Amino acid sequence: MFHKGDDVEAIILSINHDEKRVSLGIKQMFDDPWATLFTDMPPGMKVDCKVMSIVDYGVFVRVKEGIEGFIAQNELVIAEDADGKPVEFKIGDAVACEIANIDSQERRITLSMRIGEGAAEAQAQNSSQPKRASKLPKSADASQTNTIGDLIKAKLGEKLVSKDD
Repeated sequence: MFHKGDDVEAIILSINHDEKRVSLGIKQMFDDPWATLFTDMPPGMKVDCKVMSIVDYGVFVRVKEGIEGFIAQNELVIAEDADGKPVEFKIGDAVACEIANIDSQERRITLSMRIGEGAAEAQAQNSSQPKRASKLPKSADASQTNTIGDLIKAKLGEKLVSKDD
């Protein structure tokens, strides 16, 4: 990205006097785009992206400056030329897609070129995944709630013996 002798604007991250080194940061000059991503680009929003790299299992794209996303192979829409042959993606191509899912903790965005289907499929996939079963004991009457005593008894079982017994 940069070469020796280039003029750059950066923030000093640290100075090591012993080794006579200065650490600089360029990313720190800009606000973190992930902080407002959910409000700026919610799932289902249509975005224009630029192809950054192509792999066997999909395409990585730049959604906006500082934000890259992934379009899985099964979410790609391959155009055909006049002869009916598929047109392959090239680095730098502009593609229209839809935000299917945002994982801000892992800093991952998945996209779909199937406009109108991507977010709906992602939501359906998330809702169809099995939920973790609760380990809390179920009371016989669904309207009755469990008490802390019920929970302890379920966990410890017969290990609890009262002094009166």
